[in-house]
Amino acid sequence: MAFSQKQLDGLLYMAGRAFDNADYLAAQRHYEDALDMMERNGLSETEQALACFKNLAAIYYSDGKLDKAITAYSRLVVTSEKLLGEGNRDVIANMFILAKVCDGAGATEDAANIYSRVLRLAEQNLPKGDILIKHIREAAAIRSAPQKEFKQKVTALELPKPAFKETMETLVGGGEPGGRKHLLKKNQVILSTLGSLLVAVIAAGWFMWMTAGTTFQAPTAPGIMTEAFKVEGQAFRTADGKVNLTIGEQNTGSLKTPLETLQFKYKTIDFSLEGMQTLVLGAFARKEFWLEQTPSGLAGPNGFLVHTEEAPEVKTVEQMRALGAHLEEFYAKNGTFPPRLEKWTGDPAVKLVNSITKQDMIPTYQLMSKYQIVYPGVSNVEDFPKNLALGEQWNNAPEAGPGGINTFAIVTDKKVDEEFFRVSHVFMQGFDRKGKVIQSSIPNVYYFYCAMPANHMEGGDGAGDAYFKSLAATFNGANIFVVKEGAALFGLIPLKFTMPIIFGCLTGTSLLLWAFVDAAKRLENRKMLPTLLEVMTFIFALIWVVWYVNRVIP
Repeated sequence: MAFSQKQLDGLLYMAGRAFDNADYLAAQRHYEDALDMMERNGLSETEQALACFKNLAAIYYSDGKLDKAITAYSRLVVTSEKLLGEGNRDVIANMFILAKVCDGAGATEDAANIYSRVLRLAEQNLPKGDILIKHIREAAAIRSAPQKEFKQKVTALELPKPAFKETMETLVGGGEPGGRKHLLKKNQVILSTLGSLLVAVIAAGWFMWMTAGTTFQAPTAPGIMTEAFKVEGQAFRTADGKVNLTIGEQNTGSLKTPLETLQFKYKTIDFSLEGMQTLVLGAFARKEFWLEQTPSGLAGPNGFLVHTEEAPEVKTVEQMRALGAHLEEFYAKNGTFPPRLEKWTGDPAVKLVNSITKQDMIPTYQLMSKYQIVYPGVSNVEDFPKNLALGEQWNNAPEAGPGGINTFAIVTDKKVDEEFFRVSHVFMQGFDRKGKVIQSSIPNVYYFYCAMPANHMEGGDGAGDAYFKSLAATFNGANIFVVKEGAALFGLIPLKFTMPIIFGCLTGTSLLLWAFVDAAKRLENRKMLPTLLEVMTFIFALIWVVWYVNRVIP
């Protein structure tokens, strides 16, 4: 192949650039190719060859290849001596480094001869005050002294500053090649993999923190590809009916609370192409509110849950209210709530239907005197609603069943006739399809019904204004996404977490692969150009930054 100066200049440019960027293995390959070309074309004794010898020798030394380092430094000294003369300061400095490398490699006889010559040349050709003479003398004296380790400080020398950091650190400290940095380099596969695994662990911890409180479970029948109930054109409500949510047919909906009503636009996400497109865009929404279709209804963040009109929870609360109205009528006529179980069970109005089993149901009715311990540590009947709002059940309460209603009444010391005492309060709790106490419209506040003389109280009364204002503010101007029940990743993870999981898996995979490929390239001295994996890793990392910033900035 004919010699091309342009090709040689290109090799030297790439080598110098890789060297300056600390990509030393790529620099080694380019320098070796450039030297091979110069030797084949009679250019091995040029200033360009000097630069190659100098940097290549430093690379070999740092990598622990002492034989190659000595050869390269020797050629550097010989070539520079021919071009510059043996009295040139750079020649003497290069010869001094060669002596140190030979000493470190155990070539003590060669090192002694080089020290002798370099000391003579320094004393003959360098000014008396040159610090290089001082350090050469010190190194030669320490080396020749018995029972002393050959160590010297080269940092103060006015040597041509090696660009290769590891070489300088090894020479300055007098240490052996293959030190800490060399160890790191040789174990790059293991260390890179461990670093990637650490990143994956941190990402997993962050994801667990982000999804704290979220239940990951497969949607119920009829399966993940179909819906359990229709979403569009459906009206939803909390069990107590204080919050109403309407999902219209034309991507519009409304939210109604006891304080206000507002309109909003929403987008549906499912496994369709349009749904996937909406999912990608929704992952980077600045303000968002996800409504996920579940077997219990539409669930949102922070405990938000609304049911269909036919949901068991809604029907149970309706029956509790109907029963409460009947009790208040009974009190208006008799001056007391039912004073005995027969008065309760014998009235046709209290025969209700369990919203889960669809069978006739008579709610339990426990009569308790004011001297009984209803709630441990609570003696005032006016404080019982606080316990009920926390979802607590009273002492000796019958076992709760899905769709059932438990009731207890407080008997006073005042008689209404010769036989019965007056009953002043009746408290009721209803249970959802899972046998848990039904929640009110306010998250973490449970629904109950308390019948009192000429009045009644329900769970969540008088405590929800702040929540209703916050809920309306959250919906106002937000990007509303309705995730259908079938839209779950592998049937286990809600779709709103699909994009973070996909990008997280891709990022983690690309990091691991990049660690192996990068380490292999370095160990095999292959071309160090950006690979597709590196580009992918950068893109995924950039996407993560955008995703995170969109959630941190309000």
